Amino acid sequence: MDKPELLAALSASGAEVQLEQLRKILLGQEMQAMQAFARNWQDEKQQQEQLSKIISEAIALRSARDTSLAQVLSPTLEAVLERSIEQYPHKMANAIYPVMGPAIRKSINETLSQILENLNQLLEQSLSARILLWRFDAWRSGRSYSEVVLMKTLLYQVEQVFLIHRETGLLLQHVLSPKAISCDPDMVSGMLTAIQDFVRDSFSVKEGEGLNSLRLGELTVLIEQGSRAVLAAVVRGNPPASVRTHLIATLEAIQGHLRMELKHFSGDSSPFERARFLLEECLIEQRQKRKRNPWFAYLFLMLTGGGLAYWGITHYWQHCQWQSVLKVLKAEPGLVITKVGKQSGIYQIEGLRDPLARPPERVVASLAEAKPLTMSFAMRPYLSMDEAMVLQRAQHFLQVPDSVKLNLLPDGLLQVSGQAQLTWVQTLDERWPLVAGLKAMDRQALQVQDDSAKQAKQKQQQINAIIKTIENTSFSFEKGSNQPHNAEEHAQHLKQKLDELRSLVGENGQAVQVTIQGMADELGSKVLNRRLVKERAELMRDYLVQQGIPAAILFAASDGPIDSPERGVRYDVSLY
Repeated sequence: MDKPELLAALSASGAEVQLEQLRKILLGQEMQAMQAFARNWQDEKQQQEQLSKIISEAIALRSARDTSLAQVLSPTLEAVLERSIEQYPHKMANAIYPVMGPAIRKSINETLSQILENLNQLLEQSLSARILLWRFDAWRSGRSYSEVVLMKTLLYQVEQVFLIHRETGLLLQHVLSPKAISCDPDMVSGMLTAIQDFVRDSFSVKEGEGLNSLRLGELTVLIEQGSRAVLAAVVRGNPPASVRTHLIATLEAIQGHLRMELKHFSGDSSPFERARFLLEECLIEQRQKRKRNPWFAYLFLMLTGGGLAYWGITHYWQHCQWQSVLKVLKAEPGLVITKVGKQSGIYQIEGLRDPLARPPERVVASLAEAKPLTMSFAMRPYLSMDEAMVLQRAQHFLQVPDSVKLNLLPDGLLQVSGQAQLTWVQTLDERWPLVAGLKAMDRQALQVQDDSAKQAKQKQQQINAIIKTIENTSFSFEKGSNQPHNAEEHAQHLKQKLDELRSLVGENGQAVQVTIQGMADELGSKVLNRRLVKERAELMRDYLVQQGIPAAILFAASDGPIDSPERGVRYDVSLY
């Protein structure tokens, strides 16, 4: 770049710098404000904060101007309300309860009062002579009985209410009592308008004045005129002043709520459907009140209430008895109640029962509360792990002697204390793991008594006594005879003692040997006596074998005393 061009570029950049400085001097604050506004506009949080400062005032201003905001928000609010009711019905119920609760209670009270009054009237009329007079009057006059009763008991009743447009005379809305008979409401409206016009045209009346009532036999037509609407009520009977006051208030409310609709009425009566509930409130009636006390109704209610009270008390008392019995059954060790019910007046109980537990029939048999109740039981067997049942099971299975005490700890540990023989302690060590519910056993506090020596001594004494009894047993033969006549009883006695002896010595690993020795007296010769001694021993051995004594343990001796005072045999017992 040559020198002229360089100078031109420097002078141009200097001009731009000066222009920027002049712009800051003239527009500095406005530019900063615009830059801050641009930053805030792009920041959503700043927008939300600025909008929150004016949204309530904007909504209030728009609502005061027209109803467009309500029309726009109505679908959204309806959807939100519907969704809230679906998702949180309990919260919505709690929210409207302060309003709906009193209204519901008032409605129930009024309904009960009306039922009581109608019941009282029905009872009085059915049991009084007045009903006969009314039926006779209905038969005489040709009218229905209900119409006669209505005339006799009714003070007044608003049967129909007409809402009429004042300028056009057209019917806007009409309500009718369920008990009334109505003609064409448009025709009635036109006739009332025509009568009003006739009165104004035929008589000199002031502006705004007109006919306010008509009397047609038992019917009275009350007419109230407003600035844009006329309200007419057909009343049967003699209406009090309060009825007209109510009509005036209703007409004012309708003209206030439907002011624009009345002003721009063009023949369409559908917008006035909103006034129907106000007109229905005008359908009021009042009947004659008798001073006589409704004692028939009181008596009926007393009897009904007494019956309900008796049933309630009996039911509650039976329920308390059942709960008491059920509580005892649930607390009984070894019983588990799984299902209870009642069918045909019988309480049905299902559950589980340990074989060692008391039967439920026996449990409830001792309860006074169970006597009026009828119960059936369906129990299935099971092993209870309750401490009481486990301890009872151990007592039963281990055959615990009286000198031993068992105690079960919560962790399934069985503590054994007291005194016991060694044989039972050995049985305890073998059998306690078989008891369901026991996890361990502690017998450190149990004193073991070793009675083996004492038992051995007692056994030896029994053996010696039996041996002595056998050796002292003898059998006598007839003189000069070697045959054991009538020896059955002797053989049975000897066999019994030998069996006992063999059983006792067999526990010690010993055997029995019985030597049979014959005897002869001095009356015979020596040769004869020696022969008799041997034969008597051998023949007795053979006889005893025939009676069931094993031959292996019997030995017949070949010799014996030949000059003994006795003629017979004797026995010598030996163990080996």
